[in-house]
Amino acid sequence: MPKQSIIWQHFDPLLGDKAKHLYCKKDFMVKNSLTKGLWDHLSSKHSAAFAKAKKEEKKAKMEASEQKSKIYQVVSQEIMCLVEPDDEGNNEVESSIVSPTESRSSTPSHGHGPIDKYFGAARQIPAVDHLLFSWLVDGTLPYTIVDNKPFQLFVETINRLPHKYSLPHN
Repeated sequence: MPKQSIIWQHFDPLLGDKAKHLYCKKDFMVKNSLTKGLWDHLSSKHSAAFAKAKKEEKKAKMEASEQKSKIYQVVSQEIMCLVEPDDEGNNEVESSIVSPTESRSSTPSHGHGPIDKYFGAARQIPAVDHLLFSWLVDGTLPYTIVDNKPFQLFVETINRLPHKYSLPHN
């Protein structure tokens, strides 16, 4: 996994928990991927490089925040397109989207495709896809997390909860 901190532009990661400074060639211990010691060295011994690195780090954080805001705006707009107010002014998902019988799975197997095994009724609501996407973006999580077995079990457990369209088995 690539190093994310700006500090790694000034240090080379070595095997194990070590890093070598690019300017003074001194080796440092980096336990548990913590970079505080590297920042402290840069601050005390190379103040100009430290100031530049802090400025770059602040700029990178601002850009990441702006990018996240843009994605939120797009996702929010798409979700709002799926939601319309009812007669009392409450927002409800359009009934054409929440069809209890219609499957939105890519397989034409009447709601019993491989995706439906994990996602069931929730997969029928595009707003759920947008909320999942929003969650992935907010946590800066890789999209492959949805392939994670514990995550799939979690979603499967959620889908076992009674739905307003489901009938009791009794």
